[in-house]
Amino acid sequence: VTRTAALTVQPPSVLSFTLSTGSIPGGCRTSTGRVTLNAKAPAGGAVVAITNTNPAAIMPSSVTVPAGATAVNFTVSGPTVTTTSTGTVTAAYGGTSGSASLTVRPIGVASLALTPNPVVGPADVAGTVTLECAAAPGDVAVSLTTTASSVAWPAVSTLVIPAGSTTGTFTVHTADISSAYTVNIRATAANVGQSIYLKVN
Repeated sequence: VTRTAALTVQPPSVLSFTLSTGSIPGGCRTSTGRVTLNAKAPAGGAVVAITNTNPAAIMPSSVTVPAGATAVNFTVSGPTVTTTSTGTVTAAYGGTSGSASLTVRPIGVASLALTPNPVVGPADVAGTVTLECAAAPGDVAVSLTTTASSVAWPAVSTLVIPAGSTTGTFTVHTADISSAYTVNIRATAANVGQSIYLKVN
């Protein structure tokens, strides 16, 4: 007795496509794209087409998964920008594809420090803002806010970090208060900010 069955042998296809980060500040940081196939690439490798709808993003138009491998990485970057640009990156091979969204944006705030903290009011506190990378293409304006302006407040509402610099300093004034109070101080640039709690005794 003989039985037969149809067997279809298909080439590898895209199992997944990911970006290490979906948002990068243009001009100084990158994202890593990773294409993963559902099987090992054939002899000669698998050429995966890369398409992109973000006009500010820079990446190759194709990448090759080496023969016998199942994945390949590539770098995504972007120029310095003054406005946020969004789009989608797609990797296609073997009739299948995977996509991920990508934003290229202006430089934001990476960290915020206050010294001393805690502090006994009334006294001044030194604040330091550090950007994700050197200010570009020109000066970067950092907005400074407080959740309790009667207890602790930045001496200026906007800190301007000059082009080419990564840090800027400012002063936080504190009041003479009768009981301990915790205030949230925040620094924001291009909608990317950092907060820190300041305890005033």
